[in-house]
Amino acid sequence: MKKFRPAFSALILAALLPLAFAQTPTAAPAKKIDASAPIAKADANGVINANFQKSHESFLARGKAGPIDVLFLGDSITAGWANPARAHIWESFYGKNQPANFGIGGDQTQHVIWRIENGELDGIKPKVTVLMLGTNNTSPAPIGHTAAEIAAADKKIVELIRAKIPGTKVLLLAIFPRGARKNPQGVITDDAITDLAKRHNDTNSPQYAGILAAAVAGGWFRWWLAIVPLVWPL
Repeated sequence: MKKFRPAFSALILAALLPLAFAQTPTAAPAKKIDASAPIAKADANGVINANFQKSHESFLARGKAGPIDVLFLGDSITAGWANPARAHIWESFYGKNQPANFGIGGDQTQHVIWRIENGELDGIKPKVTVLMLGTNNTSPAPIGHTAAEIAAADKKIVELIRAKIPGTKVLLLAIFPRGARKNPQGVITDDAITDLAKRHNDTNSPQYAGILAAAVAGGWFRWWLAIVPLVWPL
């Protein structure tokens, strides 16, 4: 019987190997998120990001604290106005206009839609709302969004702003460029977003500004200079 044991063991191993491979978990394909849906920033288990939640709650508190004449809404580029290095620009021009900065780093269009639908614009009446959003949606495929999807999401946000704050003037800005991106195979480009955003824009309201200044080393100052003649009349 001993001489048959190796052959018998080999048969058992051959039978068990397919089962072992069958039980090996495979990574689920990345799921593309709807850029126009209200979705909070959360982890894979659906737990809302703590910093996102904290910022959201601070914006709700700011809205309840007092009047807002100028509202900035967006991602880290907007949030960057709070940097001490740029505080003098913010204070010198916007300080007298009871400004509010509702920017959160890393936010995509769906996150801002969630924030709006969860009360951030309730009860406030800014004369001007400045919106620049979408650069964080330009991730590589398959999870990134196309220019058309980003423009459609921004259009929805403008519609939500107008529904929540009928009297506000909306300044819809082109997103800052993030290096050279060509689209021979349909890869997203800043120009594509800009062109689509223009087509989604009403010449009177919201107004539109194509600002092609990178938000680095003085970019906020150039941004400020570019929007001064657009915000001031509003």
